[in-house]
Amino acid sequence: MQTNFSHHILSIKHMEEQEVKEIIKLDISNSSSNEKKKIMKERKRMTDQLRLKGCHQHNMKVNQSKTGEIILARRILKSESFDIKKYGACPSCLGWFLISNFKRHQSNCPGNSSSTKQSKASLITQSQIKSRRISDEASPALVREVFSIMTIDEVS
Repeated sequence: MQTNFSHHILSIKHMEEQEVKEIIKLDISNSSSNEKKKIMKERKRMTDQLRLKGCHQHNMKVNQSKTGEIILARRILKSESFDIKKYGACPSCLGWFLISNFKRHQSNCPGNSSSTKQSKASLITQSQIKSRRISDEASPALVREVFSIMTIDEVS
């Protein structure tokens, strides 16, 4: 756990990682005032996405081992009881949110590069796959009954 994530990723320990190199490439030294603001905003977005990716990896380990604490992208009220089944990873940014809030989060999601809106059901299904609650592997019944009758072409 790090209190100052941006300093942590820029340390010697992570300098050789590709995502960190991309953040470092965004240099503001020879930029105008407006360009600096845009570059700083992009650096913050990239740093936030990297932080969320790390939190997601931690959450997956906790979820698998059933010990430890889940790191949420948004805090819950102290009056609310925590139920891991109500939370999942955003398919775009990997931040962990209440599943019921995915649709609202989508408009402000730092990882959402497309302007197309997805349905709530689609977001929940993708989240369940990212959180490894639903397997992305084809079931034996699907392979046996559907794949066997498919025409062998580029799509299949």
